[in-house]
Amino acid sequence: MDHPNVLNLIKHTLKKQNYVALNDIINLFLSIQKDSNVLTSKLKQLSDRTAPVTDFVWVEYLSGTAGKELLRRMGYEYVARNVFRKISGEHDELFELHIRYPKLVFSHETALYHHNLTNVLPRFTVCSVDINYNNQTLNNTPNLRVIRDKNFDVAENTVVMPTNQGNYAQFTNIYKTICDIMNPKYSVDEEIRSKVVIDYMKREDADHRKLLRMAKKEGVYEENLQIVEVVLNNES
Repeated sequence: MDHPNVLNLIKHTLKKQNYVALNDIINLFLSIQKDSNVLTSKLKQLSDRTAPVTDFVWVEYLSGTAGKELLRRMGYEYVARNVFRKISGEHDELFELHIRYPKLVFSHETALYHHNLTNVLPRFTVCSVDINYNNQTLNNTPNLRVIRDKNFDVAENTVVMPTNQGNYAQFTNIYKTICDIMNPKYSVDEEIRSKVVIDYMKREDADHRKLLRMAKKEGVYEENLQIVEVVLNNES
């Protein structure tokens, strides 16, 4: 693929992206190719085809080693699941974990920080998975605490939010996060536990009814109710 004009166009489009999916490159490549039509003869030569070079042929071709080689030449390296990162760019630990293990959900102190309920950066990353999910590589990941939750409902308990680097990953929603922190079985800094409900109730978007519904489901109703009632009484 010795076509610097096309390569430069792709580089220019991606210059601010530290992460890119192979499918995005393919779609961008197709768009440029349709406008320039400069690569058709090269592809025919490489693939030894006599049939017309359709979009399907391009996708088939670029989905293999050709697309990965294109990204390598642009300074990207493979992460997982056909996602690549710019070698010279800032790496996003949470996003890369999300790509490698799509069934994990960031939770507890990690989610608390991203919900802006604490300004204390967690010492390690915490994630939750279904109790039956077992991945040995995930289990052995450094600085990662894996919580197995037998009642975990991904559809109800999660929200997609940006990481510090602006990439998107799954986190527990704010109600589930608070209840996880308030669970006396979970080991957490007591200063964080003592403040989390109070700090949440100060927010303009606070909904104590939703919080208490989740608390009842999670078995931490009394722990939350006592603090909610104190805050509400002080406001009245």
